[in-house]
Amino acid sequence: MTTPIRITLLATLALLALPAGAASITLQPSQAIVQQGASFTVDLLLDALDAPGSHPGMFGGQVVIDYDPSLLQFTGFDTSLHLFEPVTEGTSGTRKTVTFGFDNATDNGLVGRYGFKAIGSPQQIATLGVQDADDFMGTFISYLPTYQAFYPGFTGTSVQIAAVPLPAGAWMALTALGAAATRLRRRSRQESPATR
Repeated sequence: MTTPIRITLLATLALLALPAGAASITLQPSQAIVQQGASFTVDLLLDALDAPGSHPGMFGGQVVIDYDPSLLQFTGFDTSLHLFEPVTEGTSGTRKTVTFGFDNATDNGLVGRYGFKAIGSPQQIATLGVQDADDFMGTFISYLPTYQAFYPGFTGTSVQIAAVPLPAGAWMALTALGAAATRLRRRSRQESPATR
């Protein structure tokens, strides 16, 4: 191999090794602790400020989230963006998945909002993972000025399931019931010696 070919090959390899932009896809729950049986939302956020292309720009891609169906129940997805792939539910091993593809997202902000209901037992931690729908080639594109692929980082989330607290009225009723039982017990003790 001649020296100019070696230099060209090394320069090409060096360019390929440049780090990708720090674009990211993140899941953010509406609350970190969710009561058993309660509904909550999880926002899917895109930060493409460091993605290639023009800024402000237009971005798209296809994501898959996964969750444990024994802990969470998927109740829907809402977005104002165009979906080039509809919301589709599936499975991956023991986990349920929700997949969709979106277009025309801006540089930074909300892509969409997932709805869930906490159905697990108290003190359990429900994790939600997120990844590119094509983890080999990638699906994320910066549309402006020309189509340019980018590879965002993905960050999932988790929520803790908590027991449903008794309302104050229930505590007061239990206290009154306990006081009535104590009073009946004292009354029966006072009447018992007289009947002997």
